[in-house]
Amino acid sequence: PIKHDKKVLEAIGKKLKKNSVALDIVDFGEEDDGKPEKLEALLAAVNNNDSSHIVHVPSGPSALSDVLI
Repeated sequence: PIKHDKKVLEAIGKKLKKNSVALDIVDFGEEDDGKPEKLEALLAAVNNNDSSHIVHVPSGPSALSDVLI
């Protein structure tokens, strides 16, 4: 679960962007209320020239590697 709110994640993303950090996020597991929106906000704050990416993996019987490869 993501314990921080959207504003905190956006602030973290801005700090990472300021330090030229790219971020790749793999969102898997149970869906918490608001988790995708929080992760998208983090990605939007850190993304610079499309250098960061996100993959949402739906819950289910498929292996994580099947979705990523």
